[in-house]
Amino acid sequence: MCPEYALRLRKQIRRGGPVILVMLLLCWMAGVRARGTVDAPALVVLAFSAGAGWALWGILCLKEAVWLGAAAHDMTWGAYRRSPARTEPDPGDESSAFLVGQMTRVEQRVSEFAAETGMAAVTFALTGGRIGSWEDASSVGSGDRGHVALGYRWLEPDRSAELPYILEHELAHLRRQDGRKRLAAGTASVTAAALCAGQLPIADAALALSGIAVAWAAYQWWGELACDRVANNRCGRETAVACWRQELDRRSAVPLLLRWGFSLLGLISHPPTRLRRVRLTSARAESTREAARAGAAVAAHLRSRGEHTE
Repeated sequence: MCPEYALRLRKQIRRGGPVILVMLLLCWMAGVRARGTVDAPALVVLAFSAGAGWALWGILCLKEAVWLGAAAHDMTWGAYRRSPARTEPDPGDESSAFLVGQMTRVEQRVSEFAAETGMAAVTFALTGGRIGSWEDASSVGSGDRGHVALGYRWLEPDRSAELPYILEHELAHLRRQDGRKRLAAGTASVTAAALCAGQLPIADAALALSGIAVAWAAYQWWGELACDRVANNRCGRETAVACWRQELDRRSAVPLLLRWGFSLLGLISHPPTRLRRVRLTSARAESTREAARAGAAVAAHLRSRGEHTE
């Protein structure tokens, strides 16, 4: 397997690791209840303990991710900026000059965003090689601090049109404080799932857990689509549609089995790329209809005023 694909697979597994642990806990609770070895009050206490453990784990992960993001900044773009010998790129090296220009623009936009939102600090780091994935595009926030990570490949010339949209999408997650919201939703979901597994019959518990899982995925999709909408408003729908079209073209080059595997794992937290593209197209059509209706209303109002004047 290609090292890049292996890294992406490990990243997806890390994301799904806590979910796997929760599922094991729920299965254990269902088994305990079926055997009748633990009474109902104890199962309720265990369910709320599972929710509290999830919340504590999430808080620690958010804080650690922001800290590690700042460290990654110091080792990548921050290290470059601190080096006096490399402050200016070699004029004869066009690729390096383009890369530095892209990084500078990203840094400026991130600084503007921090000032707009009143956050104490938002760091930016490049990823690739031994520091993250070449294709990474992520953001994380904890308190009044945040971090944005972008893979080197997003800064390449053939992706220069996509970069603003991707960056605005990640900044939208920080603006919406999705980290906190997902932590709260995840805590509630784990607690509710544990209660269902411990109190309901096996068949009813399985149905309830399926509903909770679908609701969790829907909540994740809704957040991603909301960030898409923010990025659309800032960059324009043409840029957004072009971004997703190029993303689909790149994914078509990935081997079929790997593409299916990544797609299935990705559905836990992200809607399908084709759905995001279709939604942008439908939103554009809806905005065109709204503009036409508004124009027709204005024209009718002007005609009525003219008739009244006559």
